[in-house]
Amino acid sequence: MRETLGAFMDKKWPTVEKAFNRLKDKDKVFAFTKLLPFITPQYSSINFSLKNMTEQDLETIINHLKNSENEEQENGINGPD
Repeated sequence: MRETLGAFMDKKWPTVEKAFNRLKDKDKVFAFTKLLPFITPQYSSINFSLKNMTEQDLETIINHLKNSENEEQENGINGPD
């Protein structure tokens, strides 16, 4: 069913896009928010566990967080107090 709907949307996308462009701004926002669940994973479906990560993955995350914090300090951006 998912493939059928995907193929239909691929085929009809120009028509959908034209209809979307004719909407008022507030209706565009409404339509966009209604489409979000179809293009983003549901929060409950994201399975994240540090237990499943390798030591290298964890080090990469830690280094990224450290670099982000250093960049914020250099740019004068304050984090939570």
